[in-house]
Amino acid sequence: MVSSLEQLTPLQLEHFEVARSFGKTFTFSEFVERYRMLFPERTTGSIIPNDYAFNNGNDLSYREKYPWFLEKVGRGQFRFIGLEKGEQRKIGNIGPDGSAYWWVNNKQTYVHEVGGNYLWSPTSRSDGARNEFYENMKRVRPGDTIFAFADAEIKAVGICSAPAILSAKPNEFGTSGKAWNEEGWRIPVAFTRLSQPLRPKSHMDILAYLLPKKYSPIKPDGNGNQGAYLAAVPYKMAEALIELLGECWAEVDRATVDPIRQMEVAEESEDEVEKELRNRTDLTKVEADRLIKSRLGQGVYRDNLVLFEDKCRLTGVTNLQDLRASHIKPWRYSTNFEKLDGNNGLLLSPHVDHLFDRGFISFLDDGTLLVSPQANDATFSCWGIPLEGNYGPFRAEQFPYLAFHRQFVFRP
Repeated sequence: MVSSLEQLTPLQLEHFEVARSFGKTFTFSEFVERYRMLFPERTTGSIIPNDYAFNNGNDLSYREKYPWFLEKVGRGQFRFIGLEKGEQRKIGNIGPDGSAYWWVNNKQTYVHEVGGNYLWSPTSRSDGARNEFYENMKRVRPGDTIFAFADAEIKAVGICSAPAILSAKPNEFGTSGKAWNEEGWRIPVAFTRLSQPLRPKSHMDILAYLLPKKYSPIKPDGNGNQGAYLAAVPYKMAEALIELLGECWAEVDRATVDPIRQMEVAEESEDEVEKELRNRTDLTKVEADRLIKSRLGQGVYRDNLVLFEDKCRLTGVTNLQDLRASHIKPWRYSTNFEKLDGNNGLLLSPHVDHLFDRGFISFLDDGTLLVSPQANDATFSCWGIPLEGNYGPFRAEQFPYLAFHRQFVFRP
């Protein structure tokens, strides 16, 4: 699965950047015209937008060969949806309502995670290598369904309440996962314990052929897949699990997570991270205070930021008292270094900060403004913010943070 820009070929990356530069839908001819404008020395080659569209009837060979980051929305028209969402379509774990289905193997930590309404995993393997099951933590979105598997049974079902945040390993884990890294991803999840757990091993005649071909949470014999933590569940498999759960599925509270509640849960998660920072013994009080103040755009972080940014890029306001120090890569996702790094920030007017923080706008590395299709055009008009424009350039040190914002915060 292609889950990061680093995995794209140079040509695919060029096509990705061109597609992303369109704020709304675009046609094939518009794509070609803009590509030639941005890369005059190149030709479009044999790859066209159709190859990147998840719903264009592409066969299995295309699934392996090309990343998906477009949606075909009409005859010859396309919409940029982002790499993560497109690749999730390739997995096939997204249902008709747009929410995804996941499976967590948490035998060691089931009591703590389900009891505490969260999931936690390291960000990488102990040797620093990438782990697909840990990468999935960043892909879970509010409203997604998670089947919790422990002791050979699906014992609980949870609904994600807010996106993942960076968080220290919970103290209650004790010696469980003692080889895991101390820093990891934490997802708020509202779990429901099932009155009658489901034993998948007893139903492999139904489930075996529905398992994902790669990164499956269990083996064809129904035993857990060692090393698998959070795995994507193909929608057909999710349908089968729901049918097997029968009346127990009605026990699950699947109420829609409204945007306001999402923000409340995210803030509650950040509060937990703040408490953990205060309790860490490897940080001095001064170091912990600096990290906590950075959450509010204060202290050392703000001092570092004004070394690089001197105004709001969209409004031109220069009075620092009227500007917010906004993290590009949100505080809750950032490492301790990134929380204080001035390169990971923008000075923004409060209303612009709101749009940026909620993912309604973002920027390309050259400063081109990206406006989400989910944004309210009337709001932009009332606030005097044009739907197109260039407010760059940004510095190379900001590029990784901007890439994260476009991939995980921006709403394509």
